[in-house]
Amino acid sequence: MLDYVLKSMKEMCNIPMILFPGNSFQLSYKADGLLFLSLISGRNADLLIGKHVITAPFLKVSPLEIISTGYMLIDGGIMTSVQYMSNTNPIPANKEDIALCTAVAGEMLGLKQIYMDAGSGAKSYF
Repeated sequence: MLDYVLKSMKEMCNIPMILFPGNSFQLSYKADGLLFLSLISGRNADLLIGKHVITAPFLKVSPLEIISTGYMLIDGGIMTSVQYMSNTNPIPANKEDIALCTAVAGEMLGLKQIYMDAGSGAKSYF
C-alpha cells in the first residue's frame, strides 16, 4: 500500500518524498529518502538503536537517502500516542537546558537533523 501511495504521489508532483517511519514496516524504495529516527529524548533502547539494527541491512542496499535524525519528544501537556507507544517520558517543556543538551549530544553522535515533537493530540506545542 505504501509503495502505491508513493508512486501515485510522484506521478502528481516532483518534490522529494521523505519517509518518517513509525516502524520497520513503513519502508519503501519508492521514496527518495528516510529520516532514520533515534528517540534520543527517551531511554528505550529499542528506539535508540534496537529497531535500527533490524532495518540496517535493508537500508544499506536501498537507493534511499538516509538522514540520521534525533527524535526529541517534548511534553505537550497530556499523554500522547507516541509517548504511550514508545514507553518513554518526554522532556519537560520548561526544561530548555535538557532539550539543548540532548540536541547537542545528538549532534556530537553524528545526527544530521533534530526533530522535536509533542505528539499527536498534545494540548500545547512548547
